[in-house]
Amino acid sequence: METDIRGIFSEILMAMTKLELLIFFLKNQYAMDTARRFSDFIKRPETYVRESLEFFVRKRIVEKMGDGETAIYSFTNDMEAIHTIEELIKFTLRKKII
Repeated sequence: METDIRGIFSEILMAMTKLELLIFFLKNQYAMDTARRFSDFIKRPETYVRESLEFFVRKRIVEKMGDGETAIYSFTNDMEAIHTIEELIKFTLRKKII
């Protein structure tokens, strides 16, 4: 049972990391840095940040230059994608949870 609960919280932390990265990029659209520095900015574990950034690279929301720990990540410059992400985040954050 303990392993299942840890897994659930790991998934929640990953989802929160993705959301916080998107919010960070919306506020800092020209930011370019390594996964380690982004983890410092949003105060989340580097492993979660790196995995989230790689997910966004596959989805073409984030661009990646280089490989490994020195890879540089930056937000897309696709204005339609940026606008859609912004609207979806606004909608999501307006919803009452409880």
